[in-house]
Amino acid sequence: MSSEANTGKIIGFSAVGGIIGGIIMGILAMAASSMGLMSFSIFDVASNMIFNKVDLVMGWLIHLMMSLVYGIVFGIIIFLLLTQFGQEEPDVTKSLIIGLVYGFILMIIAAMVMMLMPPEVNGEKIDILANMLDPLMMLVAHLVYGAVTGVVYFYLNQQYA
Repeated sequence: MSSEANTGKIIGFSAVGGIIGGIIMGILAMAASSMGLMSFSIFDVASNMIFNKVDLVMGWLIHLMMSLVYGIVFGIIIFLLLTQFGQEEPDVTKSLIIGLVYGFILMIIAAMVMMLMPPEVNGEKIDILANMLDPLMMLVAHLVYGAVTGVVYFYLNQQYA
């Protein structure tokens, strides 16, 4: 198999993993928000940041587009690990660990962005530190995203590589 075809598969598998991870993360975030475990909805924040209005459908679309992009970045990281650092193809455990670390890094970036540029929903700024459960739920959601992205990548790579 050519290097270009292998690169395309790696990025494609991780992009699918990113979308599936984003869907599961989104469902988890919606549940946490509806149960009062998060003081804000990530979908309201996303739609308000882009369109300056709260819209669940637009929020989901933005969230899934970001999940796709972050899934592609995950694939680039896997590709670099395989080609530049001479790593062997990760097994399910390594894929899971890489995904968890990746999810943790994404959470740190998201938290920094939200603290530096606090988003608004319906004219009110969101302070992610006001409710102590918000950072914890953000961490859990991003770890779930990373774990699902890594595991889906592994299984697609096992089935179709």
